[in-house]
Order: sequence, then structure tokens, then C-alpha cells
Amino acid sequence: MIAVSQYKVAQLPPADCPSLEHVQHLLDAHAQEGWELVTALQFDGAAGQHVDPMIRSFSNTTSTMFIFKRAA
Repeated sequence: MIAVSQYKVAQLPPADCPSLEHVQHLLDAHAQEGWELVTALQFDGAAGQHVDPMIRSFSNTTSTMFIFKRAA
């Protein structure tokens, strides 16, 4: 028998300014639906655009991505 998994990506955009409680709520809500956290990563929302590194360091352009999976 072949095990099949479903994957889901959730994003916290920089505009949300997530607090630890906000992140905890997102993780708890997905866990209650049967999703298991695989990994979390941050990416620069300004990718693809030329932004001076000094400006980028002072701006809030980083989003956090959460990747979840569950058995289908």
C-alpha cells in the first residue's frame, strides 16, 4: 500500500505583524484539523524587485511560510 500525504501552505504576511499568540493560534488551528507542521521558513516579500539592502534591513518585508502535511 502506498501512503499518500496532502500538503498545505499557510502564510503570515509582514503586514500582520504576528505576535507569538497569533502564531500559536495558527499552529493550534491547523493541528486541530489534523495537519502536522513540516517546516517553517521566511522569505523576502520584495524578491524580484531591486531593493537596496540597507532599505530592506529597515523595512518589514519578510513573510513567514508554514508547510503542513497530513495523511490522505
